[in-house]
Amino acid sequence: MPGDVLTYKVVLIGDAKVGKTSIVARWVSDDFSEFYEPTVSPEYTIKDVPLEGGSVRLQVWDMGFAEAETSTQFPQYVAGASGALLLYDSSDPVSVDSLSRWYEQAKSLTSPKCVFLAVACKVDLQAHGVDQKARSFCDSIRAQHLETSAKRGQANHLFEAIARALAQPSVYVAPEPSQQILAVPQHDTSGPAQSVKLVLLGEPGVGKSTLAQMLGGIQDAFGRLHSNSWS
Repeated sequence: MPGDVLTYKVVLIGDAKVGKTSIVARWVSDDFSEFYEPTVSPEYTIKDVPLEGGSVRLQVWDMGFAEAETSTQFPQYVAGASGALLLYDSSDPVSVDSLSRWYEQAKSLTSPKCVFLAVACKVDLQAHGVDQKARSFCDSIRAQHLETSAKRGQANHLFEAIARALAQPSVYVAPEPSQQILAVPQHDTSGPAQSVKLVLLGEPGVGKSTLAQMLGGIQDAFGRLHSNSWS
């Protein structure tokens, strides 16, 4: 009905102590605590996220069960989720290694349309190389990578991003990978042609497709240059 607000269940997934509860506390009440208090059971918060043209209501679940309870509690926790934030600690490489395991478990239990975003927490404590490894993981599952620090007051953009991805999937769903095969002439034509795979990586909207189109134009230019130089 007109005026109804769309409601989506979003689950926060990741190792203990990565900052899940702190992110929710900062988003809901602009609160932050330096002291770690483990979440003893799953908890959820409901809050509207204003977007262009209306609001989206998020029911955000904070995972609170122990690692030993994952097999029994996790399926119930993620059931019916429309979106998931995969969180890791920027200062803890082990939490990055866990991302693929959490993703595979959630992926097998949620709808194929479930939206996954990866979030680097505690970027104020960032360790060298940790986020690059996480970005490689995001590339492998075609997920957006975001950064946050609850200590610095950064949280709203995470929930705005997942809300937009859910409410406007045509804008935020990553495109299928595409490829172009370019024939670049060699000076030494006596041997067989060599094949080299070139992969364009980067955040959505940085211009990867445009660059690929430019490479196609470069191929034409190389072809003309080759015919003039070697004819």
